[in-house]
Amino acid sequence: MFSPHGPFSPVQLILPLSVFLPCLAFWGWMFRDMIDNDDLPSSAKENWTFAFILLNVFAAVIYYSTVYKNRR
Repeated sequence: MFSPHGPFSPVQLILPLSVFLPCLAFWGWMFRDMIDNDDLPSSAKENWTFAFILLNVFAAVIYYSTVYKNRR
């Protein structure tokens, strides 16, 4: 199925995109919420920005479970 010499299959494109796009949307949603969050001091925003860049979706999940969820 994923051989480099076989014919192209739409699954080779759809399967990775069906995982990547929702993760990217969730990351963007949490990053935007972090930037707009007036309750966080600027030093915490800097730390979260660094975490979002290094850890990507993992930082978004941590931010969601520790900050976003407790605020709503």
